[in-house]
Amino acid sequence: MSEDWEVPKEISGLDILFAADVVGKFLPPWDEIPEEFRRNWHRSIGWPKVAETWFFSGLPEGTVFTPKDGIDESKALCQIAACLRSFEPSHEHKIAGVAWLMDLFFDGVEFPQE
Repeated sequence: MSEDWEVPKEISGLDILFAADVVGKFLPPWDEIPEEFRRNWHRSIGWPKVAETWFFSGLPEGTVFTPKDGIDESKALCQIAACLRSFEPSHEHKIAGVAWLMDLFFDGVEFPQE
């Protein structure tokens, strides 16, 4: 695993709003994403499911992420949001990469009770 992806990147407000060039900057290149995420990007469980939900319909208000020790939650969520907004990568690359970043940055996520 590349050390470069273990800590969230510093990202500007413009990068979040107009995320264009994210691959290699905020989203790992396809060949750096572990095989389990590349092969299972379409799974409807775990981090791929969270990434797909966020991409297609947004996360419900009150969703709580539990960051791993030493991870700045705000920076991590901003980086992920920029990746999800980008038109640059293919959908498969985007979801696999975001799922892996979530796995690196967070111990879990809780959705609000309906």
